[in-house]
Amino acid sequence: MPACCLRQLFFADTPCSYLTKQNQSLEFYKTCGQIKGDQFLLQDFHKNNIEFDEHGLACIIAIQKAFYINKKGETRRTVFFDTDCDYFEDGYARGYENGKMVYIDKKLNVKLKPDFEWLLPFDYDHAIVCNGLFETIQDGEHRLMKNGKCGLIDKKGNSVVEALYPIGDREAFDVYINSYNHCPKPPTTLQDSAICHAKRHL
Repeated sequence: MPACCLRQLFFADTPCSYLTKQNQSLEFYKTCGQIKGDQFLLQDFHKNNIEFDEHGLACIIAIQKAFYINKKGETRRTVFFDTDCDYFEDGYARGYENGKMVYIDKKLNVKLKPDFEWLLPFDYDHAIVCNGLFETIQDGEHRLMKNGKCGLIDKKGNSVVEALYPIGDREAFDVYINSYNHCPKPPTTLQDSAICHAKRHL
């Protein structure tokens, strides 16, 4: 089969939207490329048309799935959040590897694999991580998750609160985080901990 026809077969007619370089606006296209697992194989035209941010990243939305792409054309599926790609918090965003949720950095490398079904964004170097069974409820235009068994991990992926609590019950996590003011564990004689605690009390 000629190369032209093979190319047409390879790229399915997958629609997508992204911020364009020319108009600096979000544009929709009927044909963009192909979703393959956790990757998005983008056609060459779109690679040259997309607007990248100061980190060299752009967000592609395709069939209610979100993908980060860098200037090398490397992509990583991320959480579709608030009609956009998941935000980077504390340097990490939530992504997928082989269909499982992971934390990725701005180079689209996987940094943490907590082995939980659902991950929440990092906040002051801690993140809530959960396993089902979940219940989803509608709250206006938003869908909220309840139940499950959730715990708290630190930036190294260590468990600091055991996964025993429903996703809506934040008290156990707040008690832990507030006791350290989002800072490294005491003793505060350690310089990084002492400085952090001082800043949080200013």
